[in-house]
Amino acid sequence: QIPEYLKLFPTAAKLFASHLYTDHSKMANFSADVAWLATRNNSAFLVKRKQGSNKIQLSKESGNLANVNSFKYSGICNDKKIDICAGGAADELLIAVTKGSGEKKVLKGGFVNVAAKLVKELDGFRPDLKKTALSKAAYVHKSLRAAKAGVKKSKK
Repeated sequence: QIPEYLKLFPTAAKLFASHLYTDHSKMANFSADVAWLATRNNSAFLVKRKQGSNKIQLSKESGNLANVNSFKYSGICNDKKIDICAGGAADELLIAVTKGSGEKKVLKGGFVNVAAKLVKELDGFRPDLKKTALSKAAYVHKSLRAAKAGVKKSKK
């Protein structure tokens, strides 16, 4: 059913009707390179910073291990992505590895176990991200330990 107010505008009514009957599962897919070309300079996750005369571009998207706006680390454009975050119990890491088919594998546990599982998972998957993923896992684990210990109050 097309709403009454759209019947006054025939072009909008056609667009609305075509959207209703479009089978989105049969829409054309495009390559990761094309997606990167479309999103590299225009993205809601893009953060531009100025450090002196240098301009850097950072990214806030999930799945971006280094938070750098580049194709290698992009979580939007790459089918194979890794997301590392704190989750689960108080001292537990949660790592989500998403493969191209949408299959998501979750690694849980302490740092040593998760690091070993992560290295094993990345060997045939994305070996170029192994060092960065381990670095981010260590950083998140360290922040979890600091939060668990609490803030020390100084005596005055």
